[in-house]
Amino acid sequence: MITYELVRFIALYYSLHFVDGAVKFRGNGYEDIVVAISEEVEEDMRIIENIKQMFIDGSDSLYTATRAHTFFREVSIVVPSTWTQMDEYENATDAGEEWTAQGDIVVDKASPIYGDNPYTLQLGECGDPGEFIHLTPDYVTNMYESDRITRQGPPGKMLVHEWAHLRWGVFDEYGDVFNKAPNFYIGEDLQLHVTGCTSDIEGWIRTPDGGNCSADSTGKPDANCIFFPANNSHVRGSLMNMHFLSSVNSFCDDDEVGHNPWAPNRQNIMCQRKSVWTVIQEHPDFRDFNRSSSDFGTHRSRREMSSEATTPIFRLRQVRKVDSSPRFVLLVDLSPSMEGYMKDLWQSTVIFVRDFLPEWSMLSVISFSNTAKIDVEFTNINERNRMFIVKRLPKEHHKDGNTAIGEALKFTLETAIKEGVSTKGLNVILITDGEETVYPTVASVMPRIKEAGIVLNTFAYGHYATNNLEGWAKATGGRSYYFNPENFNSATRFYSLLYDSVSKDIPKRNKFLQVTSRFSLLEKRVEGEVRIDSNVGLETRFIFMERLSFHPQNTFSLEAELASPGGRVTYGPANASDIYQVDNDTRTITIFIKHAEAGVWNYTLKNKQNIKDEVCVDVTSRPTLKEEPIMANSWVSKEKVNFPARMRVYTRVTRGNHPVLRAVVTAIVEPSSPSSPSSRRIVLWLRDDGKEGDFQKGDGIYTAVFTQFSGNGRYGVSVSVETTNATSILMGHPGMYTRRNGAVSGTLQRPYLPLPEEEMPEPATEFLPTDLLPPEEVEVVTPSPSSPPPTSVPEIALAEPFTRISSASFFKVEHYQDGDFLPPASVMDLSVKSVSLQHATVTLSWTSSGDDHYLGTASAIDLRFHKTTSIYNDFESANVVTKESLSKGSLVPIPGGKKHMVTIKLVEYEEDLEGHVVYFAVKTVDDEGTKSGISNVATAYFPLAKYDKKRRLMAAKEINSWTGLVVLVALVIIIIIIVAFVVTVKVMHARRRQREDQHSMA
Repeated sequence: MITYELVRFIALYYSLHFVDGAVKFRGNGYEDIVVAISEEVEEDMRIIENIKQMFIDGSDSLYTATRAHTFFREVSIVVPSTWTQMDEYENATDAGEEWTAQGDIVVDKASPIYGDNPYTLQLGECGDPGEFIHLTPDYVTNMYESDRITRQGPPGKMLVHEWAHLRWGVFDEYGDVFNKAPNFYIGEDLQLHVTGCTSDIEGWIRTPDGGNCSADSTGKPDANCIFFPANNSHVRGSLMNMHFLSSVNSFCDDDEVGHNPWAPNRQNIMCQRKSVWTVIQEHPDFRDFNRSSSDFGTHRSRREMSSEATTPIFRLRQVRKVDSSPRFVLLVDLSPSMEGYMKDLWQSTVIFVRDFLPEWSMLSVISFSNTAKIDVEFTNINERNRMFIVKRLPKEHHKDGNTAIGEALKFTLETAIKEGVSTKGLNVILITDGEETVYPTVASVMPRIKEAGIVLNTFAYGHYATNNLEGWAKATGGRSYYFNPENFNSATRFYSLLYDSVSKDIPKRNKFLQVTSRFSLLEKRVEGEVRIDSNVGLETRFIFMERLSFHPQNTFSLEAELASPGGRVTYGPANASDIYQVDNDTRTITIFIKHAEAGVWNYTLKNKQNIKDEVCVDVTSRPTLKEEPIMANSWVSKEKVNFPARMRVYTRVTRGNHPVLRAVVTAIVEPSSPSSPSSRRIVLWLRDDGKEGDFQKGDGIYTAVFTQFSGNGRYGVSVSVETTNATSILMGHPGMYTRRNGAVSGTLQRPYLPLPEEEMPEPATEFLPTDLLPPEEVEVVTPSPSSPPPTSVPEIALAEPFTRISSASFFKVEHYQDGDFLPPASVMDLSVKSVSLQHATVTLSWTSSGDDHYLGTASAIDLRFHKTTSIYNDFESANVVTKESLSKGSLVPIPGGKKHMVTIKLVEYEEDLEGHVVYFAVKTVDDEGTKSGISNVATAYFPLAKYDKKRRLMAAKEINSWTGLVVLVALVIIIIIIVAFVVTVKVMHARRRQREDQHSMA
């Protein structure tokens, strides 16, 4: 049974093969689109019916939006095996095709981050395809309800929005505070605009309760201000913005449906201000599309094709339980070129068969050179037969001969037919180190292989293996792998890769997870520890393996001891053979614990001979199924890299569908020629903080960008995941349900206008910043639905300490040249942190670029500013920020990926800033003088003095100071008057007494 976790893993593993390898574009129609329904989804026929209607409506919308060019022709809906079997369901399993592996659209339970909102996982750059579209059962069953249509838009238009992400690699055009894209911006016209595509969407800016918006301390709308579009809007674009408007039916272009290049949205940032339609037309699907946009009106009103012609054909398939056991064939190349590899290859195949093949499977082993022969006929795997198969595994290469791969595949097919084994879904594992040199060729045999339903998984064993292996695997729905036998200290063993190639046929409760893998150079004694978390522990194997070819003449001299957590139990040579298993032939010690206790296990390895030894320590375990185990699934962005270019490595760490945050994730990239001085293992730190190559913070998908190429050939990639004290599991985040951000792109929802439109003033397309209410003396910001409320604290659970190992497979480099060909990365997050009208200063912040993309440290920073948007088109003519212009910070480059911040004194504009804008952009220069592309343009708006909180406070202080002085002076004067009055009265009284006395004496 194919499980929910496996569906998700395969969807990710095949992430960038969807567009190239699954969906077909023929005759302007999209075929082989697969909608995969998870086994977690309860049976509900409304899901199927609504998916059909969504594609019918979506095909019509797609045809209109693409200027009568494309539509949906054929869709397969894959029903899980847990649903009732029906006659109209084709058997996807019997077809020998991995339909769930090609899930372009996945119907799955709600995301803990995005709730029931549709979204597309989008991890690449502009023009790169997305991973998959995610819909929830709640959304699909209720998407045609009137309230849903009003709020989330017609399902057909929603589908086109997400399809544009998935197929053509375009981005959202609305503001998104989660992704540092403001909801509003101030243009060169000094008007306030809503962030969008076209600049003529009419509406109102109001608080959620319908009140007037206030300004924040920068003079722009505060976080409590949102835009309410008018229902009777007549704008035609864009489907990447407000698709829920009835008038919107197209993508913004550079002609009729005017693209707004200055809106600070994701599309403009990621695609260098190109319109969505421009990016779409650059896709191979539109290579022969020459119709100008001026023809659009004709095709919008008078279509070339009828609605019936654009209505998709639907095929219903069901993943059914396979009646027969999974069937595998090890197809091993024994040609003379394998001479140096056979000992280690035999060692790995023995461990694979002995320890990892499931009990209920069947295996045949066929070897070949000039011709092919059967080493092991199809045999059921059980305890009695395992060692029988192991003893017959090929151990020696042929001293003469060639490499007859085509003949070997033909022989495999004929053998299966002869032995009565079904070829539908037969998993053939081809291991070779060279080129095919004997007829028939694989190309001539491949039609029969595909017709028979055989899945071919190919292994390039060493760096001279034929470049055709990847194409052969893809043609049959299989996977490709690469292993360099010269790298014994690789983080991924060959038997682990062999197991990965068969794991898709193994149910969750029987699957092994690789807990750890490490290499040690052993002289006399080595100690180490392994952590087993409580989600695993069943059938745990601690495998200690000596390199067979390192000291081939010496006897096996390794001894191991293993202590359970707290040292309560020690396992070693004295234990029974079913626990402590020594295989002198393969030079392995396996300590098998049926129920491994959670905690830290300590091991000690001893070398009984006085020689250096190379030892690998691998630990695998099965999940306990008490709760979802933590999984680490890794992949690379491309199979093939045409130098110079960049390669991304991804690892998704989850427990079920819950992201695991703040883990330590590292990748090891191993070039194919380690003997070359310039070729070495490269360690990458993958990050989930929204910086460098990671587009989304906190989604559990860790990313690194690789640029350290050292030559042509295949590069293997393996990943390790560890925890810290801060590693946690995101259980939910209700505040993020209303918007999507970063790598997860989704459709914008319509905000509800709290007042009837007839009670509102005439809608507008632009607004005066001076119409905003000034901020209060003490600014209190109440978040709106467009920003996460402070009470919306993510629900997280501290993760139990764990470790995982994952293979990201490999990528292949072509056209490599020595030299510095990679420019610094373009800055994409240049932002204004603060402005001061009083001091005429602007504080800017950005993530620094490196010498090669984000690697290393650049040589110079070219930061410029201008009072018009011409800075983008004429960067060199803008004003240069010099070190003398800085009041804080420095323009000396810092290492790539670090946060850079400077404060600039705008002396040139000091007398003319109030109520005006200044635009900033930056380029980075490497040591070859190569500049990066221009950054996003950051806008500094200097509000009127009444919006400048600091200035108002200072003015208030000045007024208070003057008032106090006046009061003080007045008090002094009054006191003086009183004193003078008192003195005068006393003097007069004294004189009067004196006169009276003189009179009496007289």
